[in-house]
Amino acid sequence: MKRKIFSKLILGLLCAVFMLSAFSGCATGEKRDETKTWLNIYSYNGGIGIKWLEQAAERFEELYADYSFEEGKVGIDID
Repeated sequence: MKRKIFSKLILGLLCAVFMLSAFSGCATGEKRDETKTWLNIYSYNGGIGIKWLEQAAERFEELYADYSFEEGKVGIDID
C-alpha cells in the first residue's frame, strides 16, 4: 500500500516539474508591435550563414508593409 502511495507521489511531482518547464518559455524581454502580424523564422546555420535570411526577411517586411494578414493588423514583424 505504501509503495502505491509513494509511486503516485513521485508521478505527481514529475508531472508538476514537466508542466512548469512547459510554461516557462523563452521570453526575450523584447517589446513587439501589437499592430503587426508576428512571424517567427527558425533556421539551421549549416555553414552558409544567415545573412541572406536576414536580408530576405527585411525585403519581405518592406514588400508587405501595407498588407493585412490578420484582422486589425497591418504589416508584418519577422523575428
